[in-house]
Amino acid sequence: MIGAHISDDHIVALNTTHGEIECDWVVNAAGAWSPRVSRSLGGMDLRISPLKRYLWFLSTRNHEVVAPNKWNELPMTIYGMGAGRGVYSRPESSSLMLGWAHETPPEPNFVDADQDLVEPMFADIPMGDRAVALMSQVADFSPVLAECGAVTSITCGYYETTPDHNPMIGFDDRVANLVHAAGFSGHGLMHAPITALLVREIIRGVDTEAAVSLPVPFEQHTLSLRTFAPNRPINLDKKEHLVI
Repeated sequence: MIGAHISDDHIVALNTTHGEIECDWVVNAAGAWSPRVSRSLGGMDLRISPLKRYLWFLSTRNHEVVAPNKWNELPMTIYGMGAGRGVYSRPESSSLMLGWAHETPPEPNFVDADQDLVEPMFADIPMGDRAVALMSQVADFSPVLAECGAVTSITCGYYETTPDHNPMIGFDDRVANLVHAAGFSGHGLMHAPITALLVREIIRGVDTEAAVSLPVPFEQHTLSLRTFAPNRPINLDKKEHLVI
């Protein structure tokens, strides 16, 4: 997608490298690429910052403690919350995947190749500074786990992060048939079902000032679309603080 044909504040066709594609609605769910996609479609400036996040992979080296086929039975675990903490782990194939709520500067002008670029401070395994700090948190809560494995690989990519860590789901300010669903700040998989429901309701014409009824088993609850409106006032008092 390289642009859009806009008429009367509506996208009537997307311009792609394979020609035009006519459309009635466009949903921008491009993650860290969402701000530049919005701009290329003539849409609003989205308050979404691409932040590099890293994942480490722990492989077993002591089969007497954890057999290779037992890694996938371990639960997702968060090894404490608060300043300097926040390491979490969950099974990933034959390894244990670990992540951390570390701070990195926004990279609004990243190129595609940057998502796989591991910065030097994160690169050294198994004994780089970051890996050592990560494993020390694991050791505080589960010393046996920290001793039975070794960090063997690392990967990285971009979080699509908003100032309050809540997603942006709703109409664009400038283009009437452009809907944004982005800015999940690491919660994308968890938010996917409700996001699909909200985008469907928006396209079906629900009043964006009204409360949306939720499906079973949450049918006694409603959700205001204004909570996630891309043009909402950002209230940092309601910031999600437990993002990992």
